[in-house]
Amino acid sequence: SSGATHSALGPGARLARAHEGGADMACHWRRWLVPTLLWHTSAFVPAQSVEGSHGPESGTLFPKVTFPDETGRQVTIDPDKSLDSFPGKRLVLWWYPKADTPGCTKEGKAFEAMNQAYSVHDVQILGISADVPADNKAFSDKYSFKYPLLSDVDRSLPAALEVTSRRWAILLNEDRTVEEFWTDIPDPEMFPVMPLSYLAAQKWAPHKEL
Repeated sequence: SSGATHSALGPGARLARAHEGGADMACHWRRWLVPTLLWHTSAFVPAQSVEGSHGPESGTLFPKVTFPDETGRQVTIDPDKSLDSFPGKRLVLWWYPKADTPGCTKEGKAFEAMNQAYSVHDVQILGISADVPADNKAFSDKYSFKYPLLSDVDRSLPAALEVTSRRWAILLNEDRTVEEFWTDIPDPEMFPVMPLSYLAAQKWAPHKEL
């Protein structure tokens, strides 16, 4: 029954489904979101701990950066809230290899489908690539993304973070320290549930008695 299905889902899956409309979309999420969430919560290892991977450690300060979004607006990430474009919000920043290619499109659409669920956790989604703003605008307009796509044409951010992966993501705290980092993302369509399930687990975890 629907009640049994609802109770069997983890908090991240319930949260995502709560923001999806229509039976077809709910069926789509059940098809791939639930198995992914179960895999994440039972066996997922943070990418920075995988042997041979590179990237920032949790707790390190993210570099101060400013990049244009798809409209040409300058977006700044800075621990100084008076300079930061999203003060008081956590950020999930996902790097994609090339705008409007199959894997990047699947990842972008999955993030867009979960945008409201992320907003419940007060998290701003930001896509970023080496594409020029015009290419990112065409990508955004084509799929009606409601979050910014940033242009780092010189690939200065991966260089600063010492990231060599073609596809990665990072979760930043409100103070712009690194909370989580994922590298060498194997399945871009399934990945966007990973940060969301991490956030949901934090929110839904029972308080430990002191």
